[in-house]
Amino acid sequence: MTLLRALRIVGLTVAIALMSNSSSFAFDLNGAWTTDVSACGKIFEKNKENNISIISGSSIYGDAFIVSGDTVFNTDTKCTVKARKDAGAIHHIVAVCAAGNVALSTFQFSYRVKDDKNIVRIFPGIESLDVTYGRCF
Repeated sequence: MTLLRALRIVGLTVAIALMSNSSSFAFDLNGAWTTDVSACGKIFEKNKENNISIISGSSIYGDAFIVSGDTVFNTDTKCTVKARKDAGAIHHIVAVCAAGNVALSTFQFSYRVKDDKNIVRIFPGIESLDVTYGRCF
């Protein structure tokens, strides 16, 4: 087998893998997200163990949330992801949420990846409500 033929086979294999199975290259949603990345230092803080939290009163700088594995939370709500589904470029998350450990409710969050550091929360059918979030950490 010539080197050129081997390179063509490798290139074709990589292209097929990228087109056929996007879940193997899944986007990592873990991290701290906000609508105003210029205010990351006013919204989030890291402790000695490198854990990220949202600073009390930081909501004046924009909407923010943190994703850690199957947990999504902000200052007053904590959600546990129950299901994930990818529909092409759109990603859907269904979670059970508790506000102050008082009430449980089901919540759906749909988004598309804009780039490595930005996602757009979408409201299917109502594009005017789309919100862009940037990754701080």
